[in-house]
Amino acid sequence: MRFTAGGSTTRSWQPTAAGADTTDLHFWLQWRVAVCGLWVLCCVVAAAYLIWRHEGPGAHRRPGGAVKERRNRRPDGLLYDDEAWRPCLRDIHPAWLLAYRLVSFFVLFSLLIVIVISDGGSIFYYYTQWTFMLVTIYFGLATALSIYGCSKFANWNAVAAATDTELGPYAAHGAGNKPTANEEDDGTREIAGFWGYLLQIIYQTNAGAVMLTDCVFWFIIFPFLTVKDYSMNFLLIGMHSVNAVFLLGEASLNSLRFPWFRIAYFFLWTALYVVFQWIVHASTPIWWPYPFLDLSANLAPLWYFAVAFMQLPCYVIFRLVMNLKRNLLSKHFSGSTVMDRQWMYGDRRHNEFTAGLNFFIRVAEENKRPDGFMCCPCVDCQNKKDYSSSKTLHTHLIRFGFMPSYNCWTKHGERGVMMEDNEEEEDDDNYPMFPEYGFTATGEAEDQEASDEHADDLGRAIADAKRDCETEKEMLKFE
Repeated sequence: MRFTAGGSTTRSWQPTAAGADTTDLHFWLQWRVAVCGLWVLCCVVAAAYLIWRHEGPGAHRRPGGAVKERRNRRPDGLLYDDEAWRPCLRDIHPAWLLAYRLVSFFVLFSLLIVIVISDGGSIFYYYTQWTFMLVTIYFGLATALSIYGCSKFANWNAVAAATDTELGPYAAHGAGNKPTANEEDDGTREIAGFWGYLLQIIYQTNAGAVMLTDCVFWFIIFPFLTVKDYSMNFLLIGMHSVNAVFLLGEASLNSLRFPWFRIAYFFLWTALYVVFQWIVHASTPIWWPYPFLDLSANLAPLWYFAVAFMQLPCYVIFRLVMNLKRNLLSKHFSGSTVMDRQWMYGDRRHNEFTAGLNFFIRVAEENKRPDGFMCCPCVDCQNKKDYSSSKTLHTHLIRFGFMPSYNCWTKHGERGVMMEDNEEEEDDDNYPMFPEYGFTATGEAEDQEASDEHADDLGRAIADAKRDCETEKEMLKFE
């Protein structure tokens, strides 16, 4: 963080060197240093606890495995493999997210090179450049994972196309299943590996760090420079704006989750920078990059506490942005997001469930099989029974609820993810029943359901017989 001084012969402004000798052992034995160290230690301990609590072996983070969710609740820290490269909307091809990430990486990397050439390697003495470099690394890694994801997505489509060609548009009911490229295997999904989780961690670390650096610059440092009549160059403004713009754009496009506990990595990132500064000052007498880091100041403990506390609202700001994105997508693109679709397993009396269910019924109607039947994904049927009437699906889903982990509607027209063979879904009997819906009060729903099922059995038999007819005359007998 350098500031070009207007009308001055010096190229940039830098803080003056500290009056105290930071290489002297007595400097580090002062009470102010001990209190500041306590604040840093508290952040590190809190971060370590959160990581141990949520990222440990009990968090089901085995790379390459498949998760079986209990009670329809997805673990907060869980990341699926395809979430690292899929856009937030299923209708958007992953190549668009790849293009955005590639452009972002190129711009940030170019800007970083220009700044290093202009100011030298000493720029990494500042927290701003640390964060800017981390954002650049994120987009580089994200671009690589998007390339991998697009390749995987293309392979799935190729397998699906070959399967459709082989089976034909009028494959008989009960014929062999399509290849696993389009199957979600009743809810099991491949968990992200090391690089996927690393991307998630860097993403959430950047979220807090970028908000912290930009808020401090624009709300604290910028007004000070304006009063002092310092002019700022393009590079300085770019370092404190471009990274935030690209990161917010990334947040609006990707399907990465934002669990709150990963604020721990933001704590560790900031603590690492502070410890780095202490080591540098203990080795050589040099000026402090930021006045609030000067341990010789009388208010140093208060400044350190304030900076430590500021991490919370900075992280919360980005989390609020993510919540706003989720709400907008659920409102305007109900059911078409790659998000959790938590409404499927929420209170079935809620308006959100009703709206989502109506959308699902429309999707199911639009993706009926050629014989006019569609799978029922309720807890009782679990996509193993077929019906021709959408009213039957509607009744079953309100009465029983959706089967476990059916977030991706692979049996109803959506592309799934590549699954491991021989995976079996874990039974879950923890579905709340709601007698207040009225299904058990009069018995009318049960009677209607039974008649629909009998009609469907007859319809299926007629449809199968029609397909077996060799002549048009024989087929007309069933009309």
